[in-house]
Amino acid sequence: MPRPTEDIVVTLAANAHFKVWTPGSDVSDQTKKSQRVCIIWQKDVLEHFKNRFSVEVPLNKKGPSQKIDLIDVNAGVAYEMKSSPNNVHMEIYRDIFKALVFNERNPKRRIKKLVFIAPKEGIQKLGATFPKDVQTISARMELTLKIRELP
Repeated sequence: MPRPTEDIVVTLAANAHFKVWTPGSDVSDQTKKSQRVCIIWQKDVLEHFKNRFSVEVPLNKKGPSQKIDLIDVNAGVAYEMKSSPNNVHMEIYRDIFKALVFNERNPKRRIKKLVFIAPKEGIQKLGATFPKDVQTISARMELTLKIRELP
């Protein structure tokens, strides 16, 4: 049986993260590493799945905009990755909101599911009940939220 698309995308994220990410205290250096991890991950996903994914999908049609890391255009699944274990709670809020805004602006291309990928250490900081509450709220807005850990 073939591996589910989500599992492959998360594995590719973990591979990119492993290649590039190292802990550090220099904010500029960490930002550059995060960007590099994302670029490698997106490239690997595009190579593996060909035309099934769009990368850096803007919320606006024109002008500057927030962007979604990856969208599986066939399945309506968005993927967002946080490389650092710091401030995962803030990133998850932002990424959920981006998906909801995308849906508001693109009613014919709605995102049905958001897969949020972050280091295990950062996800653990969310606690036991926070993810469940956020998933419940997202579901009310017709957005399934899946939280996946990087090793």
